[in-house]
Formats: sequence, C-alpha cells, structure tokens
Amino acid sequence: MFTCDFSKRGNLPLWEFLYTEIKNAVISGLFSPDEKMPSKRTLASHLGISVITVAAAYNQLISEGWLYSIERRGFFVTNIGESVPEKTFRASRAEKIPAAGKIPERPETGNTAQKEKWFADFRDNSTALEKFPFSQWSKIIRKILHMPDSKVLSRCETAGLKELREEISSYLLRFRNIKASPERIIICPGTEYAYGMLVQILGRERIYAVENPGYRKTADVLRINGAVCCPVDMDKEGIRPDIIEKLNVSVIHVSPLHHYPTGRVMPVKRRMELLSWSMKNDGEDDAAKDRWIIEDDYDSEFRFTGKPLETLQSLSESSGRNRVIYINTFSKTLAPSFRISYIVLPETLLEDFSEKAGFFACAVPNLDQMALAEFMKNRNFETHILRMKNYYRTTRNNLITAIESGKLADISHIKEEDAGLHFLLTLDTDISGEKLKGKLAEEGINAALLSDYFHGKESAADFPEAADKTLVINYSGISRERIPAAVKRMEKALTPVR
Repeated sequence: MFTCDFSKRGNLPLWEFLYTEIKNAVISGLFSPDEKMPSKRTLASHLGISVITVAAAYNQLISEGWLYSIERRGFFVTNIGESVPEKTFRASRAEKIPAAGKIPERPETGNTAQKEKWFADFRDNSTALEKFPFSQWSKIIRKILHMPDSKVLSRCETAGLKELREEISSYLLRFRNIKASPERIIICPGTEYAYGMLVQILGRERIYAVENPGYRKTADVLRINGAVCCPVDMDKEGIRPDIIEKLNVSVIHVSPLHHYPTGRVMPVKRRMELLSWSMKNDGEDDAAKDRWIIEDDYDSEFRFTGKPLETLQSLSESSGRNRVIYINTFSKTLAPSFRISYIVLPETLLEDFSEKAGFFACAVPNLDQMALAEFMKNRNFETHILRMKNYYRTTRNNLITAIESGKLADISHIKEEDAGLHFLLTLDTDISGEKLKGKLAEEGINAALLSDYFHGKESAADFPEAADKTLVINYSGISRERIPAAVKRMEKALTPVR
C-alpha cells in the first residue's frame, strides 16, 4: 500500500502533496505500468485523510495523464515509457529560483467594422472589455507619470524592464511552478514578435514543425521570418513524434496543455516522448542538431477544473537538461490590444540571445511595462484573473446550457469545454463546410469550422472527427445578454436541415 509522510508537506494542501508524491512514485518506477491503484476510500483510510482529498489528487493525476480510470474497475498507472527525465519533480513552493546564466490572439478576427455586422461573433477572441480594471489601471498610470523618475522616457534594455521581469518571474513560480530567473525572461510586443526573435536566435536553417490542425498564423509568422515551416499531423494525444523523426525537424511548436483549436490536453506519455526527442542529440558539437521545443501556454490561466497542469518547461527543467522555450501573453488575460508577451529562455540560449538579438531595443513602451509591473505587485493581477475566470466560467455555462436545453440538443455534441475560452460543437447535420457557415452567417452568426485550421484539405479528411461539421466556439467576446438570442438564431439556421 502506498504511504507518504504528510509532515513534509510544508505549506502545500494535503491533496496537492499527495498528488505530488504519487506522481513522483510513478516517475521513479515505484508503480508498474498499468498497475491498479488503491481505491479512493481504501487509500484515504490507510493514510488517515478524507476521501475528498484522495479524489482531488486522483483527478489531477488523471488530468495530467499520470493515471487513467476504467469505469467500475478503478484507477491505473499510465505507461509513460522509458523517456522519463532522471530527476523527480517536487512541488515545494519554498524552492528558490536558480541563479541565471550570462546574458493570433487565437482565431482570425477581422477589423472592427466587420465585427459590428455580426449579432454573435464566435471567431472573435476579444476579452470582456467591460471587466477590464480601468479605475485601478488609471490610478497606476497617474502614479507613474507623477514619479520624479525619468525611467518612463529612458531607453529600455533588450530583455525589457527589470521590474516587470521580476514580477513575471515571481508569478510564474507561484502559478505555474516555473523557476525562471528574471535574466531568462524576454519581454516582447506580442507573440508574433516573439516568434520572429526566436527564429533569429535559433536560426533560419532549421525545420520548424507546427501542429496540424493548429493556429495557422503561427506557421505564417515563422515563414515570413525566413524559417522552413512544416505542418505535422496530430493524433488523439497530440503532435506525432513518428512523423517528426522522418522530417529532420529540429524545432517543434506546440500548445500541450490546451491545444487550439481541438482543446486537447497532451497526456504525460506524449510529453515525455517529446522531451526525449529534444534531448536525443543533446551535447553534440554541431549546433544545427540541437533540438528545441517552443511551448505556447497561451491561455493556461483559464482552466476550470483542478489546478493548472504542469508545463513542458517545468518537466524539462526538472530533468536538468532544459530544451523547452516557454511563451505566454497578457492578451488573453487583459485585452487583445495589450501587446505584451514574454519568452522564458533556457540558460543555454542566453548567450545566443545576447549575441544575435542583444542589439535590439525592447519594443514595448516603458510606461506599459511599468504599469503592468505595478499591477502585478501584491498579486493584483492574480485577483483579476480569478475574477475573469469566474466570469468566463459563468458565460460558458450559460452558453452550453442554452445549447443543451434547446433544439440543438439532439443534433449537437460539445467537447473540450473544461479549459480555455473556446469549445467544439459537432453537429449531426446533412450540410457541412462553407454551406454550414453560410447558413449561420445569414442569421448573423460568425463561426469557424475545425477544418479551417488544417494545413491542407487532405489532413482534414483524415482527421477522426467530423472537422467540416464541427464549429470552434470562442465565447470570451460574446455578451451574456445575447446568448439566448444567439442560440435561437443558430437553431433557426441549423435545425430545419438534417
């Protein structure tokens, strides 16, 4: 029977400490692949804790792929293969940040005039603008402008203002368990700019793999910066390593914790396979053979069940051979016009960054950086995220309830609605593709199909889901008051045809 010493949990909640201990036991081989775990009640009785505590730990382990469940049979250990990094992963919040080494928006949205013609725009990825903390933000701006300090007008170093990088470093440690010193964080004016900088650092001679289906602007931005970009098909677990190995790829771009547009979470077994791939040529003299993973964690803040999942960057860092470049943005948490993103570089790339991109000036205005740093102090940013998370959860629930309680209930199936700001709506209808979008457009509904995000029609045809009958529903920009009427319009467009 599994046992752990709760006296060593420090400030961690019981369930989170138990989750960490079981995960480490799986990694270390204490449990065999497909071994049956104790039932929740049995383990709770053995450890002297509540069943609810065990259930919370098990649910998180299943979400991340360390365990899997079979109805009426119980919980079992996932076979994560032989590619597990050597070190175990501890979740202690007291760990210090290690010393540093040397130094779309998702869907295509169109312009404002185009958006105004739609009654409901489910392509739109804008935030709920009325929820932006205008009052608090304006006070911060006034405070900065009244400071007897010329920093707001001074030239900024390439990586961005130190104050903001320190706040991001602290936030990442608390929220994502990413231990990144401020020297490893690079501030950028948007994710597209970040991709261009990474191509500059890693080199244009490489082949960059992107997920297929996926956010197509990523591939466009990589190509426009001179990179060779190759779409790689996905299976139910994510981008396929077997295809990557055949293509001489040396950089992979992935969104493992909430893929756009499918919404899938990459199980830990596939994440370990990607990390194993990234380390295969580690240490060789030929720099062109170095392999890297770009992890886009674009909406990690909006996970509605369980704690945030562990990033590839954290897994790679814990192995002692970090091959993952982490990217995130404030566009989803604050506003699309808030063009501040950031990169977390492995220490081994800091010298390349200094050599190849060190002559750039940071393109984000100092005033914006200073305001964001001030906003992140005292965890004001995290309070805002919690408020927005609750707001979006209610919006999502209202929309799903309206769909499931109306005429669409019998011809629709909703998938991947527990994380991020979109879900998939698959329709049982005789029409598909452009005709389906056209009928919705006639009723003032703008929506994209899953098939719109494939690189090539052949790939969409081979996808196991009905990609040309599956709508990608982005709900962050829709007014709650319009939800009932919007669903009625969808019913009018779709229910007469079967």
